[in-house]
Amino acid sequence: GELLVYWNNLDEAELSFQNAALLDDNDGECEYIYGKALYDNMKYELALPKFKRVIQINSDDVGCMYSVHYCAQCYQELKDVENAQKYYLKTIEKSIVVGDNEQ
Repeated sequence: GELLVYWNNLDEAELSFQNAALLDDNDGECEYIYGKALYDNMKYELALPKFKRVIQINSDDVGCMYSVHYCAQCYQELKDVENAQKYYLKTIEKSIVVGDNEQ
């Protein structure tokens, strides 16, 4: 799936990630890349649950910050200003926490 995203074959990548999710729905990295493929395909409503799942699985991981940011971006694209602002603020909070943990 990841190579298909790299080669910009987003429709096939989406199918590949759907199959992978059936095998292991606790793989945060797979969920993130699947969400990113959906986002790149402008399927923002479908990408949101993938990024939220990554946040749920990996709440303390650096990759979680990127998922929070993509949630904000999805909401912005969907013209949901209130939720976009909420997730942009969470992105800032996550970046501060991650920055503090790296010292």
